[in-house]
Amino acid sequence: VRDIYERAVAQIPLVSEKKYWKRYVYLWIYYALFEELVVEDVERSRQVYQTALRVIPHTQFTFAKLWIMAAELEIRNKNIEAARKLFGRAIGMCPKPSLLNAYIKFEKQMGNTDRCRILYQKYLEYSS
Repeated sequence: VRDIYERAVAQIPLVSEKKYWKRYVYLWIYYALFEELVVEDVERSRQVYQTALRVIPHTQFTFAKLWIMAAELEIRNKNIEAARKLFGRAIGMCPKPSLLNAYIKFEKQMGNTDRCRILYQKYLEYSS
């Protein structure tokens, strides 16, 4: 199965239409989830997310779901600082309300109200 995923994600869309890239991104997400949940190889899943985040042209398209899923992997594995770094990179590259909402929710769960305040201010900046 891993070989099939590897061949599928090697086929980068040649067209700059979001619908094709969306399908491609979901291939990466399914691949990472396969590695994490079926094979139970968290490190491999982490590598899949990192590779996907390098391959996707974030200047053309923003796929918040990919960033959120990568951060959630780190959270599930109690790697809080790595999750914060991922959220920070994501907001720096493609500040979308869904990313900020996910980051705010995470910080609320961690009980970090000061960081939540800062994130809400950024949310207001980007949404106006």
